[in-house]
Amino acid sequence: MSVVKIVPVLLGVLSLSLQAEEQESSDDGFLIGGGVFSAANSSCDYSDCAYSGQYGEVGYDFNNVFGIEAKYVVGENDSDIDLTVSYFGLNIGHDFNTEWFRLYGKVGYANIKEEESGESFCNNYWCYYPRSYSSSGATFGIGTRFTFSGKASGLYLKLESLAVAFENDTVGAAFAAGLGYRF
Repeated sequence: MSVVKIVPVLLGVLSLSLQAEEQESSDDGFLIGGGVFSAANSSCDYSDCAYSGQYGEVGYDFNNVFGIEAKYVVGENDSDIDLTVSYFGLNIGHDFNTEWFRLYGKVGYANIKEEESGESFCNNYWCYYPRSYSSSGATFGIGTRFTFSGKASGLYLKLESLAVAFENDTVGAAFAAGLGYRF
């Protein structure tokens, strides 16, 4: 076998191994981000049941299919009822053979708390007691992540929708948009 025939074969093997190494290293990584959200329940007839606020998140992609994330959400509605959501879950999706786009389903566990601001008081005609509601349970959703660098790591834009439970066991939806960085 001549050197002329071996060189292209070695270059091809070296090229494939470098590509595999580059792809393997980009499949997993930590992410951190934040953004804004809006949430409303299914029986929303007034402004008390529509919330908006901010969220922060951390996560880890194990490969191009599975990842985990934790979110902490804070917001309020027009009647100064505060909403906090703690979420931990699994993202299952795929990048469709691109490194810059990822579509995924979400399944996880959330603790949701609605709490009205103010202090209890009574006068001669009536009493006021701030309302409070808390619920925990399984939740699910869908999301997508676009990475601006054209690779799996870098600055990303994330859009998500997540089912949540509200007071009186009504189901609602939370929509989130945010920016972050995947290492």
